[in-house]
Order: sequence, then structure tokens, then C-alpha cells
Amino acid sequence: MKLLPYLSTAFIFLTLLSGCDNDEPEPVNDDAVIQQHLAANNLTATKSDDWEVYYIELEPGTGEPVELNSVVEIEYENALLDGQVISSDTNYVFVPEAYSFMEGVARGALTMSEGGKSLIFIPSVYAYGPYTRALNGVTVPPNAVIQSTITVKDVRTRGEQKFMEIDAIEDYLTEEGYTEYFEEMDGLFKQVLTEGQGTATPVEGSRIVINYEGSFLDGTVFDSGNSAQFNLTSSELIAGFYEGALTMKRDEETIFVMTSDLGYRDVGTGAIAPFTPLVFKIKMLEF
Repeated sequence: MKLLPYLSTAFIFLTLLSGCDNDEPEPVNDDAVIQQHLAANNLTATKSDDWEVYYIELEPGTGEPVELNSVVEIEYENALLDGQVISSDTNYVFVPEAYSFMEGVARGALTMSEGGKSLIFIPSVYAYGPYTRALNGVTVPPNAVIQSTITVKDVRTRGEQKFMEIDAIEDYLTEEGYTEYFEEMDGLFKQVLTEGQGTATPVEGSRIVINYEGSFLDGTVFDSGNSAQFNLTSSELIAGFYEGALTMKRDEETIFVMTSDLGYRDVGTGAIAPFTPLVFKIKMLEF
């Protein structure tokens, strides 16, 4: 679980793991509901003893099997058993052992291999449990079994993922016309828009005052602030923001683009999905 102190500046802050219990959830017996649905629709599914989901292989995978520590890219569509779609994505990237927006999706993917497509039936305890949710205009009732159609598009390593992100960042910088960017550190790219004054830069612990805008590579803005104040410490700020701000002079305006390992890594936060490169436009006002 992520703890974020303020909405307007939340996206910059490092999130802290809560002290919640990490024990495995007690499974709710949804077998009867799933089996009744399968029988009514003349379907035959296999139950995974390891991952406690039912699956129907629609297309066999021909590549690497999904492992707990794999970086997995999937296309998925989640629906209630009556077919009402509640969520979908064409390019969702995650590591099963680290984070998924729904545990049952990760469990389903772990029954698959690269290139495969399956219909997964997810017990409620690995979906939304005893809670009512409103998603995509659909009310998800308590203890709802979810059916998820998953295609495993790619299975890769963390190193391969970072190379892909760097390629995407360099394409972004080129498309935006940034011709004088350089790599400040591994995975952190800097393009100075306006040179600052003097030679002084902030130090660890400085109280900085900045204008900033955070966005994705597609231009979607997820956060912004004017005259925002932050303590410049590695414990409070994501790594790319912290390291970048340390290089800035007073009145300097700069674009920083960072790989996900310098941002919200393999877990994401809020509207930021796992393995998302980030763009920050920052003007350093005071320190």
C-alpha cells in the first residue's frame, strides 16, 4: 500500500510501505459459482492448484513461461460473469511478485506463456473481495467472481525493460525537438531550456521552491504546482526528481526524463502504472 501526504504534490513523493499484514488472504470458496457458470455455458476449465484460479486456454503460448519475477506485458479485459466489462488495457506491464492492480490477474498470468491467450476465472478473494465497486459505469457486487481475458504479449527481464524505456525516452526527446539533451546519470536525461544564474546548486536537505509539471511520454499531465516547496532529501523524493534537482541553478528551467527505476519502479502509484517513464519540467525558483 502506498502512503501519499498531499494530493497536489503526491506524485513526487516516495511512497512508503505500510505496516499491513502480508499474510496470504483466506480464500473464499467461489468454486460452486465458477463451476455453475461453466456448466451453464458448456465450458470446461482447469483449476490451477498453485494459483487457485480457473483457466481456459484459448491460444497456446509458444514463448517463455511467466515467472514470479518476470516483467510481463499483457492485454486484458476484465468482466463480471454476466459479461459487463469493468476494466481493460492493451499494454499493461507488471512483475507478478511485485504488484498488479488485481492479484487474480497476476495469478492468471502465472498459468500462461508468452504469446498465449486464456480466459481466467478469478475467485472474489483475488479480485475485489467483500467490497462493492463502481468501475466503468458498472457496479461490482460484493464477492464477485471476475472473468479476465488475458493475452501475454511479452515476457522479458528487468534489464530488457530498461533498454525499452530508454529507447522510448530517446524517441520522445527527438520528437519533441530536444537536441541538446544528455544523460545526467543512468536513466536520467536532462535538457536545459533556460540557463540559471551563477554556479550554486542545492544540496541535500535544501528547502527548494519550484514550478513543476509532471507528465507521461504521451503528454498526459499527472501533476503540477507553482511555487511548490520540497525538502530535497532522497528519503522524501523519487530518485530521478531528487538527483535532477541537485543539478539545477537558481532560475534554471529544465526538462528531466527518467526511466521507471528512478520513478515509481515496478509498483507504480495512483494513476501511474508500474514501469512508467516520467517527464518533469522544473523551474528552480529558490533554494
